[in-house]
Amino acid sequence: MKAKVNDPAKLREKAQQLIQQAEKLERETFERVGRITMKYYRADFSGFDLEQFKKEIAGVVS
Repeated sequence: MKAKVNDPAKLREKAQQLIQQAEKLERETFERVGRITMKYYRADFSGFDLEQFKKEIAGVVS
């Protein structure tokens, strides 16, 4: 069984690490969504299919 951690400094440090990790994941997700969007923008949205776009975005954010 894991020992209970009651050290506030360690908990704050762990929380900060988790926040940094979450921010990194969010940045990566935003970059992927941006790349997908730019792909259609560069093609002047010719042949744009909203359902396909939704599927691509859902694949990134899920």
